[in-house]
Amino acid sequence: RIKIKYESWNGVVNRELEPLGLILKAGTWYAAARVANEIKVRTYRVSNVLELQTSRKNFKRPAKFTLADYWQASTKRFEADLYRLQAKIRGSPRAIKWLLNARTNVTVLPSETKRKKDQADWKIVLMPIESIEHGARRLLAFGGEIEVLEPLELREKIIEDARAVMVRHLVV
Repeated sequence: RIKIKYESWNGVVNRELEPLGLILKAGTWYAAARVANEIKVRTYRVSNVLELQTSRKNFKRPAKFTLADYWQASTKRFEADLYRLQAKIRGSPRAIKWLLNARTNVTVLPSETKRKKDQADWKIVLMPIESIEHGARRLLAFGGEIEVLEPLELREKIIEDARAVMVRHLVV
């Protein structure tokens, strides 16, 4: 076992843990561990560990625990909790390719019969987003290759942010 002082979003806590594995995701290390004598496995960001001491106490690793299975299930739960909103966007073939290459979880919807003439080959997709602000930051990077259809608040935020960019870059 190990004893840690850990800084979570809730504050600093002291925990005695039974470490089960390390995960590297996008350059960040995480530890999968159980609080001593508990069944539930949790994820701890290693960089949030303020202090660490080894303990003389041992523990028995759960027989059916597989780190890869735990991480996959944990990631799915995290993303489901994180991405509570959905953006409906119309994207050019180029934008759709960018989304898919970035492994963005999008759902392509059936084609609409009514389309703007210059968007005949564009597709409508649903994309999960954390918030209106998050969606605007992600989608502004696509420039004119996308059009936000829903939610209205996201469309308005895109327009507001695009205007701010124009004002900042206009030569007076």
